[in-house]
Amino acid sequence: MPSGGGGGEGAGGGAELFSEGWLKNLERSLRAVGERAGSPGAAQGDGEETGRRRLALGQVVTGVPATSGGGRGGDGGVVRYLIVIGEGEPEVRRGSTEGADVVLVTDYDAARALAGGEVEVGALLASGRIKVHGDANALVEAQDLIAALAPRRG
Repeated sequence: MPSGGGGGEGAGGGAELFSEGWLKNLERSLRAVGERAGSPGAAQGDGEETGRRRLALGQVVTGVPATSGGGRGGDGGVVRYLIVIGEGEPEVRRGSTEGADVVLVTDYDAARALAGGEVEVGALLASGRIKVHGDANALVEAQDLIAALAPRRG
């Protein structure tokens, strides 16, 4: 689940989690990683195109405190955004998951822990703290796009 950086680290660039600034920084980070990785939409193998060329990934975070930068939208403590990758420059759209191939739903505490690097996506999926709605196969099909945009460790 792309969550940027948490509490002032990583893609959040010091902006409060899920605030407008945090989402803008997430978009900038995705674009920068995409530039370093080349065109993530052009995955190839043995001369043939493989994988998915575009992914629209929605994220819904529930239980966002009103005092949080993301909770100021008056949407009952829910933050929604859409990340589109593989079709031109990566883009982050706030306020809706409309048009998403797949939507990941989690609570604020889990999202904050993930953004802060305290927990891995797999652990949250296994524990049921991230729920997947829509075409879960889209994540598998787009693994080349996701891998190209994932920050490299080491």
